[in-house]
Amino acid sequence: MPSWLAGIVVLFVGAGGCFFTEVVNEAPVSGIRTLKDGPHFIGETLSFNATKTVDDVVSNLSCEWRAFTCQDSAGTNCTPIGEPEFYGITGEFEVLVESHETIKIQLQVTDELGATRLQPDIVTIDVNNRAPSIDLEVTGHKEPQTDLFVLYRAIDLVIAPGVGGGDDVTLDPDGDEVTFSWSYLAPPGSQESARSFDEVGEDGYRLVPDVSGQWTVTLTADDGHGGTDEITKTIPVGVDSPPCLQSLDPVADTSGFYLVESADGARSFSVLSVVDALDPFPMSPGADEVFGTSTFRWFLKEPGAASFTWIAGHVAESYAVDPLNYEPGDLLELRVEVQDRVQGAERELTCADDARACELNAGSQCFQRLTWGVQIQ
Repeated sequence: MPSWLAGIVVLFVGAGGCFFTEVVNEAPVSGIRTLKDGPHFIGETLSFNATKTVDDVVSNLSCEWRAFTCQDSAGTNCTPIGEPEFYGITGEFEVLVESHETIKIQLQVTDELGATRLQPDIVTIDVNNRAPSIDLEVTGHKEPQTDLFVLYRAIDLVIAPGVGGGDDVTLDPDGDEVTFSWSYLAPPGSQESARSFDEVGEDGYRLVPDVSGQWTVTLTADDGHGGTDEITKTIPVGVDSPPCLQSLDPVADTSGFYLVESADGARSFSVLSVVDALDPFPMSPGADEVFGTSTFRWFLKEPGAASFTWIAGHVAESYAVDPLNYEPGDLLELRVEVQDRVQGAERELTCADDARACELNAGSQCFQRLTWGVQIQ
């Protein structure tokens, strides 16, 4: 029917006389098209338009769009998002998803004569939750030869984003606030009073193991919306390698003698540095101050003596030889041995007493004993 006929009174003349009839304007029939299939997530912009509309008046159709967030997928208990928006029949309506609540879209189409359906078109969109994705970064002192974490040294575990996770603040692609829970399993023989597992900052823990073996740490993340992630790290722990005398002053010559002039006074023989995973010397920023540094034992073989004598109580890193205590031409030997906190029969040096250099692991060039030959001049 032509649009100019809508809503007017038409006069019909017949054989029996005249009568009147009114042309009724029907409400348009419409629907909502979602322009992108689900699933849908926080941060996404949803787009909609009206489907093909049936109306006896086909021009100047107005679309009133409204959006709501609802507390259930049935679309009840809803709160409006912004104000209604009005477009022509070909316009697109967009909504930014900002929460996990169901999105309800409502469309009311009205023709130019004011006809509209009693019930608007409605669609509901469920917002899917994306679980957090986590990882654990494990750092600590390792033995180069075995790649084991060193017994008694602190091992730091820091939360990191996993594959597909969000940024390093939330670790969640939806930006949800994530809560974490930690647990660990110690190897047999560990004592609760000897080990420690303590929170460090807001995103990490520190493990100090007291026995060798396989330690496991488990981290669980929960985003509060049903999304969880869990990761378990196995941490192999072993006894560290023996300490190594790295640098001495003067250099210890295993075959010759160092001359000490009587006129020059006392001469110090010193350990300048020790390489050790547990107890480096001198103390470094990464050292464990609870246990301290490497300790030294000093021995002296006096002129004419058959064996070395332990210098009891002297544990400093240097020892001074005073030539005034000897005669010119006297030959003596001064020995230093290094130990870290790992004690026991396996760390006892078994070299011959007259061996100037000694290493626990033969051929390693990691010496725990070095000796200076000293000649008084």
